[in-house]
Amino acid sequence: MSWDAYVTNLTANAHVKDAAIFGFEGGKWASSAGLNEVQAAQVKAMLKAFGEPSALYQSGITLCSTRYIFLRVSDDGNQLFFKKSATGGVIARTGQALVIATYGEGMQPGACNTAVGKIADYLRSSGY
Repeated sequence: MSWDAYVTNLTANAHVKDAAIFGFEGGKWASSAGLNEVQAAQVKAMLKAFGEPSALYQSGITLCSTRYIFLRVSDDGNQLFFKKSATGGVIARTGQALVIATYGEGMQPGACNTAVGKIADYLRSSGY
């Protein structure tokens, strides 16, 4: 399966607005249009936050040009959750990549989180 197929699979979910997959060095593996402008520096900052998330409570998470409020890290330490008004998203860490997805107004955050978690789990089990 190509990387684009994973993003297409995520955005086919009624509760995922946009999705992207990035390597740890910031390179884009695949992206839907809404996350096409995520910068390598933003990806590296997200990756760093998995090790030390406390700074995100003040700075938030920036995707493209939108700044979101950082909510929390998952219990297993592999997901970061963020929001802005009625929108938000999740960033999941695998062994080699970050899977990012956002949800829009009227979408269920939990369903978005679950969809990303399933893709991330699959990638981890496949060695990514």
